Amino acid sequence: MSKTLLYTFAEGQLGRCMLVVDEYSNNLVYVNSGNDNQLIQVVKNLIKRQSQNSKISYVLREDLDNELVELSVIIANLLDGKRTAPIKYEYLYGTDFQRKVWDELYKIPWGCTTTYHRLARQIGSPNSYRAVANACGANPLLMVIPCHRVLSSNGTLGGFKGGVQMKRQLLAAEKCFKSSERSNAVRFSPLGNGSEYPNIC
Repeated sequence: MSKTLLYTFAEGQLGRCMLVVDEYSNNLVYVNSGNDNQLIQVVKNLIKRQSQNSKISYVLREDLDNELVELSVIIANLLDGKRTAPIKYEYLYGTDFQRKVWDELYKIPWGCTTTYHRLARQIGSPNSYRAVANACGANPLLMVIPCHRVLSSNGTLGGFKGGVQMKRQLLAAEKCFKSSERSNAVRFSPLGNGSEYPNIC
């Protein structure tokens, strides 16, 4: 069995992303920011591993027929800090634990934030906050699965695949962050009382 994955790029004020779609289901399977050639190589390595670990042979093909124009516009809107309609997606890879974390991440509303510790409690693994943080770092769908809305309990922004600056800008666009000019080491209250991140949900 073989599957074709189509890819293209989207660009907005916050950067440029590669997006990959399953041609058959038309579901988004991968979004990440970075250098075009490096991202293509990352995806090639991912599907090579997936092909080896499954009975599916994946083929990566550039979207030369502009089939993904509508979706690229939606991702570009996300990169402009705009709210969009839900995007159909599926997981190309991920352990059961990672997918459980990603499913919970998807529930975080626009304009709200949480913490790694709280997320760990919500999935029923209160002592697994480091594993939760690692799962956030492995998120295959940047912005679509909103791992940028997860903060460290020590009052810092925490990590982000797209970089701390992009995370700060996304939070600012969603009104989670009072000032996009503050440093990474800003403090917040878990209750959001007059804090830098007032919308802990």
